[in-house]
Amino acid sequence: MSKVIDAHVHTFLFKEHWSEWAAKAYSEAGPVIHWATGKMLQAEDFNCPYDFVIKNMDEAGVDECILLGNFQKPHDIIVPIEYLVEAKEAYPDRFNVFWAVDPLHPDESCEKIEWSVKEKNFTGAKLLPTYNYIDPLDSRMRRIYAKCSELKVPMVIHSGYGGYGRYNYNKWQEPNYMEPILAENPDINISFGHSGAHHFDDFLALTNRHKNLYGDLAYWYMYPIDYVARWLVFGKGFVGLDRVMWGTDFHHVSMKLDLERMRKLPQYTKEHNLEPNLTDADMEKLLGGNAERFLKKNQ
Repeated sequence: MSKVIDAHVHTFLFKEHWSEWAAKAYSEAGPVIHWATGKMLQAEDFNCPYDFVIKNMDEAGVDECILLGNFQKPHDIIVPIEYLVEAKEAYPDRFNVFWAVDPLHPDESCEKIEWSVKEKNFTGAKLLPTYNYIDPLDSRMRRIYAKCSELKVPMVIHSGYGGYGRYNYNKWQEPNYMEPILAENPDINISFGHSGAHHFDDFLALTNRHKNLYGDLAYWYMYPIDYVARWLVFGKGFVGLDRVMWGTDFHHVSMKLDLERMRKLPQYTKEHNLEPNLTDADMEKLLGGNAERFLKKNQ
């Protein structure tokens, strides 16, 4: 039995790591009921210390997670590497930590990636080029990818779409646009965060061409269950689901609620005649087995 692994989790402190104005802008972008409070999302809800992450993992029955940093310079959202070191030291067996690099200073970022992996037992790097208004194929980003490839550590790269800023271009976040990253770094595992979201079919097609490509289902709780079921059934019939990982985008999404809904999918596909049906074996891969391979824990 595989572990249950949430492949996309965040930790941050309100005002210290996530700026007040960015939290306010996010909370006012649309009417969202925050799962933790049952009330309209407020700026103050953007507080997610790592102890709160562990509490929710325990309540949901999640064994491990991929704990991601965050670096969005234009939005004053920066989780310092020191805070992630603290989290890893507090829960070394629960957190697989990916520091979010500063794409504006690639030399310093490459040094910090190496230090975090070799000295602090981090697992990999998180990259948010578009949230920093940088083309993911920019030469600065390519230097960071090359460093991860040299160190043989996995990367999580944002994909799909982004809500902040007029220069956070959707085109830059499309899976097909980012294909050169996969071609240039074939020897390390790369996860497209959100699996391209509404470009899920393009993401799947790329997994057939690039055996180092994975993707997570972060924020998919916001989609109707029928959408999720049909896309995963399509994926199973198209190229298989061996490199799709369950992930929540916690704290934005509840681990417990999302996990409960994911476990309903096999029965849902049977009741709605969606073929090939999702099986318990498929769910075991989605909920942890694929993440273990991404993290190279069962190789």
